[in-house]
Amino acid sequence: MAKIVKRKRRFKFGTFVNVIFSLSFIVYICSATFLHSHNVALNYKLTAQQIEIEDANKRLETLKLEVAQFTEREYLMTISNENGGNLKLDQKNIVYISNEDK
Repeated sequence: MAKIVKRKRRFKFGTFVNVIFSLSFIVYICSATFLHSHNVALNYKLTAQQIEIEDANKRLETLKLEVAQFTEREYLMTISNENGGNLKLDQKNIVYISNEDK
């Protein structure tokens, strides 16, 4: 019978390098996928906020036009006459409203 000789396994540097490279490649792929999906989510939120800002600016412009309309002299004279008030003017500027008829 032949004698069985047990050999001590030697540590191979090439195997270690292959394992480290494989692990780092897997981590790279996972991080790239995560960062891409996170970037897409942030772009979606940014776009939604930009649309919201544009809508707010449109509402602001509409309100500015309404305020300009309500502060015109003719509009104020009409409202004053409808309510029975006596509107006093000073150099085409509205000074005060008095209700002398009541």
